[in-house]
Amino acid sequence: MIEAHGQNLVFLCSTPRAGSTLLSAILSNHSQVHCPNEPWFLLGLSALFQRTNLTFAAYDHAGVEVGLQQFLTEPQFVDAARAFALQAYNGALRQTGKVLFVDKTPRYYHILPFLERLFPQAK
Repeated sequence: MIEAHGQNLVFLCSTPRAGSTLLSAILSNHSQVHCPNEPWFLLGLSALFQRTNLTFAAYDHAGVEVGLQQFLTEPQFVDAARAFALQAYNGALRQTGKVLFVDKTPRYYHILPFLERLFPQAK
C-alpha cells in the first residue's frame, strides 16, 4: 500500500525511446512490483490548477483553472490531488496483491515539482 507521502511509490521518468518500457518489463517480473503501462493521469491532474498551455479541450480550460483557484487554495488542491492519486494507485495495488507501484510515465519529467509536492518520499 502507498502511504500518504509516497512510500512504496516509484516514478520512472525518462525521455522517449530511452528504454523505460524495457526497464518496466523487467521490474514487473518482481513478485511485489506492479508497473502498469503509463497511467499518465497526473499530467492532466497537475494541469487543472496550473497555468498550463493546453492545446485542446472540449471545455474552457482557462475557466477551470480560474474556478479551481477561486474554490481551492494551492495546498488544498495538492491535498485533493494526493487523495485522488492515492485512491487510484492503491486501488490498482489491491487488485494485484503487490506492494510497490511503479508509475512509468516518462513525460512526468514535465511535472517533477508537482510530483515532489504530492509525494515527497516517493522514489
